[in-house]
Amino acid sequence: MPRSAKTRADALLHPLRVKILAQLALGGQLRTSDIAGAIGEAANKISYHIAKLEEAGAVVRVARSGDQRETWWQIPDGGVAIHDDEVSREQLPTLAAMAGAYKQEMLVKSLNFTFGREDMPAFQGDRLIGLSEDSARKAATILSTAFKKIAKLADENALTNSPTDVVYFLNAELLPIQPAE
Repeated sequence: MPRSAKTRADALLHPLRVKILAQLALGGQLRTSDIAGAIGEAANKISYHIAKLEEAGAVVRVARSGDQRETWWQIPDGGVAIHDDEVSREQLPTLAAMAGAYKQEMLVKSLNFTFGREDMPAFQGDRLIGLSEDSARKAATILSTAFKKIAKLADENALTNSPTDVVYFLNAELLPIQPAE
């Protein structure tokens, strides 16, 4: 049965489902109990959300020999595509936020990184913005210049292995997601 883009989009509009997909992306084939343990949620709660992801085609069951009491899951080959012409304009901000949350979850899990230095400066911002082509070029130049200045600052001020040193993740993106109507 073909799955609509709306079904796929709706399935991804939940923070716990983003965490499930991140676990599967990193772990390959996992059992429901593996995912529940890694995320710190009850297996029955994970099962419910996996069922929604399966219905949307975002995860598939894996046939494995041996103990059939547990179901194994993976992200389908090729992932899940949601094309901009299939998604309503109203869904775009939520989908963009969920994509950002997925990327953040992947970063945290792949680096095994723990946040927690509340005394250290930090900044994070995600926002959908509308720009003319000229303004987008100016914004890209501003971001590029800031990125280069921060990278140069880091190069000039190497870590000293002091307890006050902090490694930061720096990311800047200005990506067109949909032409204005």
